[in-house]
Amino acid sequence: MIEGRISETQFPFAGQPDRATLIIGFAVSLIIAAFLVGIDRNGLLWEAPDRITYDWRTYLFSERAKAPRDDMVLIRVNEDSLTGYPYLSPIDRGMTAELVRQIAEAQPAAIGLDFIFDRVTEPSKDNALLAALKDVNARVPVIIGAVDERSGSRDAAPLYQERLIKDGGLRGGHIYFATDQERLSLGDQAVRFIVAPSPAPPARPAFSQALADAVGKGFAPASALIYWRHSPTEAGAHFLPTFTLLPHRDATGKRTGPVLPDSWRAVLRGKIVLIGGAFSDRDLHMTPLSVATNGFVHGVEIHAQMLAQRLDKRSVYVMNWWQEFMLVAAVAGLGFFAGRLWRVSGDGWKTSALAFVVFVSASFGLFAAFSFILPTATLFFAWPAGLLTGQHMGWVTERLGPSGTETQGEA
Repeated sequence: MIEGRISETQFPFAGQPDRATLIIGFAVSLIIAAFLVGIDRNGLLWEAPDRITYDWRTYLFSERAKAPRDDMVLIRVNEDSLTGYPYLSPIDRGMTAELVRQIAEAQPAAIGLDFIFDRVTEPSKDNALLAALKDVNARVPVIIGAVDERSGSRDAAPLYQERLIKDGGLRGGHIYFATDQERLSLGDQAVRFIVAPSPAPPARPAFSQALADAVGKGFAPASALIYWRHSPTEAGAHFLPTFTLLPHRDATGKRTGPVLPDSWRAVLRGKIVLIGGAFSDRDLHMTPLSVATNGFVHGVEIHAQMLAQRLDKRSVYVMNWWQEFMLVAAVAGLGFFAGRLWRVSGDGWKTSALAFVVFVSASFGLFAAFSFILPTATLFFAWPAGLLTGQHMGWVTERLGPSGTETQGEA
């Protein structure tokens, strides 16, 4: 008679895990979760699954506006707008002063200037802009885009910017965007996050937050992820009413009309008016909505999305560290016991691929239904890590008997 142990490859689900296996599996799942979540939070985990799934689910399942917004207006300044002016950057301060005064006459709810005022230009025009902003701000809240030490400048608080804010009685909001920061690779430079105030003084809120606060609709989203919305489906419709400033000088610099056309004024009444550059060679960014088109958008359009998110009190929800840790531990534990109960052999990649499909499908569904982001990167690695650990533990216990020696069959 031949005695010997029947291998798990013959009966893949034979036997129940004993207490020692349960304890080991629990400990292994916690270790895997702590490791993956820890390195992920420190930018040391490959983020491709998260990035790809996030961008595509954002593009496919973000809400589409039914019509252009009726509480915001965007006025863009481009190269044609500055016909007849001797330079494009910085935008002529005298023209900006006129534009702000004429917009204020239309009685908007607030004015946001997405320009950088980090240095002086022509003293008379700089003074004219300060006088205009001070006068207008007494009647209409004016928010200017501000820079700080994150701009890389030696001066964290540029003198002319701070002069405008202090002497004009204005509020400033920082104009920085955030992209993925990874240590293992270069980021893709797509804007996805709202940036917090600088830890160094002067610490100012985001430009969009300052504008929302100015009209009494401040809101702190549940996460730093921007809640994107598609433009309406109507041909040519914008996310919000958008105007591009027309030329008001000829090529010689002779004035040909007002800076702000009279026909625009009625549209501006009671609205938050955003003013920003729309030049062909600067302040251009990719967003998750660019994943299918590779199209760039101007910075002021991103500020408009963030402002709309605050006004509507919308958030994209994510897990905190503890929630993600528990979920990753559960997935790693399932992988461990799956590997312990059957031998996947060379087909292990199939179960990992299936797990990835399940995680991605779940992430799409949760985002579409609840604007919730499932952390697919840590989950994707948790499953094969648990699976391989469970498999190797089975191999060791198969080879070793109770005394720690290799089990032999007897004839």
